[in-house]
Amino acid sequence: MADHEARCRSACCAAPEPVLDVVDPPEVVVMPGGGDDMRSPVDTAAGGGTSGLIRPSLWELLTDTADEVAMRTQMTLLMDQLEESAPYRRGQVAASLEALRNALEKASHTADGDEEVSMPVGTVVIIAHCLLRHQP
Repeated sequence: MADHEARCRSACCAAPEPVLDVVDPPEVVVMPGGGDDMRSPVDTAAGGGTSGLIRPSLWELLTDTADEVAMRTQMTLLMDQLEESAPYRRGQVAASLEALRNALEKASHTADGDEEVSMPVGTVVIIAHCLLRHQP
């Protein structure tokens, strides 16, 4: 058997494919028509924050319209991984579509469009990233 493994080049003896980690991001309620009033809050250094500067919103980071330089956070790292790794992006999109499906299955077909659904903010970022940056 060891002789077979040493000479074999087929899939039966190939190294297993790596398993990509799927991160469960924090949950946020997605509200229709949310605008600039939904900006990230100002943190002061005295209150445990970083500097008293306004942090860019996720929308500004996704659309490259942020005037400020974003700190390295879980969301900025997620966006970087989505941009740099197509296999990672495909896995995250598959998981996000499953979360979207679950949210929509809880909604009635008689909904008028103003009802709210709850999804993790990371799921929303993944979907938005793909819609904004990876369309033909």
